[in-house]
Amino acid sequence: MNVEIPEIDMGTIKVLVVGSAAPDRGRPKVYEDTVDEAGTENTHDVNEDLGRDGGDGYIVNDGPGLLLVRISDDGVNYMGGESTGSTDEATMKVDEIMDLGGMTIDSIKIDADTDDTAYRILVI
Repeated sequence: MNVEIPEIDMGTIKVLVVGSAAPDRGRPKVYEDTVDEAGTENTHDVNEDLGRDGGDGYIVNDGPGLLLVRISDDGVNYMGGESTGSTDEATMKVDEIMDLGGMTIDSIKIDADTDDTAYRILVI
């Protein structure tokens, strides 16, 4: 098999991988949802939906309010929250994107500070 390798622009870094492919992580799960009432969490059970924990993906806050995000690696204990004695959670501003790469994601809880705050999640 002949492979033509293009000229390399020295101003950028380009990587050419021949004969390999990205690992198969299966189909992604996409959630497009809205926190209808501030203070009411939406729970997305990634493990149930994918049949396994997720390990990559993102969350996008489409607004209009702040998102309050908590992630669990076991479906019981979430970052922050009552079970840990902490109220820590990740706060996402409008149009902010949270990278979920490298995490073990069993489930995700999303709340907002404003009614009708929309968001999107993709988990692989």
